[in-house]
Amino acid sequence: MDIPNKKNTSLEVLHIKNMVCDRCIKVVGEEISKLGFNIQFIELGKVGLQSRINVDEVDLIAHVLEENGFKLLNDKKSRIISKIKIEVIKYIHMGETIPERMNFSTYIS
Repeated sequence: MDIPNKKNTSLEVLHIKNMVCDRCIKVVGEEISKLGFNIQFIELGKVGLQSRINVDEVDLIAHVLEENGFKLLNDKKSRIISKIKIEVIKYIHMGETIPERMNFSTYIS
């Protein structure tokens, strides 16, 4: 799915660790929807909610995610590491190709 324009101030983007496949996307989407949140987009490592959420709602989502083997990422360093892992996963498991002459380090940057 396409990520909406980041200028949408009502959008809440959650970064999630351990989302590695389509099944993970399905589970995370179902669990967050069960809690009553409207999902605008979902992809490996990210979920966009249609509205801002408060601290208690973040804690609730974090708890449900942890019950299913995922973790909400709150700090920038963890998010960067997760993004790199996701690109590696896409490259290996989802058939994404890179030009023959491009270094892998260039691809993930």
